[in-house]
Amino acid sequence: MPKDLWSPYHGYLMNKGTLYSLSFNNDELFMSLDISSSFYFLESEDYMIGKTIDQVKVGDTAFQVKTINEHDIELFGEVTNDYNPAHFDSEYAKGTMFKKRISHGMLVGSLFSKIFGMDLPGNGSIYLSQSLRFRRPVYFGDTITATVTVLNLDLVKNRVTFNCIATNQNNIVVVLGEALIMPPENK
Repeated sequence: MPKDLWSPYHGYLMNKGTLYSLSFNNDELFMSLDISSSFYFLESEDYMIGKTIDQVKVGDTAFQVKTINEHDIELFGEVTNDYNPAHFDSEYAKGTMFKKRISHGMLVGSLFSKIFGMDLPGNGSIYLSQSLRFRRPVYFGDTITATVTVLNLDLVKNRVTFNCIATNQNNIVVVLGEALIMPPENK
């Protein structure tokens, strides 16, 4: 993959063996199709290092959008061994205050991790801490927008504090939190 294609506003998405090129320009998303029938595995030198602390500013923001589905719940349950019937048993869930199955709260909270590790600050960042408050349930089919915003920079310790908010498709806050991230250092 040509290194000159990488920029803070360019990335790649692999789906079923097809490589999509994603570019951002003036807040618009452009997607082009690279006709490729094989997977491309990035070598370590192909990764662009994320933003260093001197490239991050208070107020910077990034987000991702994810629709939660049953498969996500199954995978999360398998990885965590959390098979709480509130997530897996429809009959049980009918008797709860939610009246139907809900997502794991930590599944929704984990959506912030991708943003920190891949977007802001990006590759090379270290997740140091996270607080979360679960405000509303997330149901199957809910579309969650996880957004992070830079609150504070500690230039001496190389730390960035982020506000974390996840909302559903109705713009209702479902998760609130704060994270502390160590961005990559200048080389």
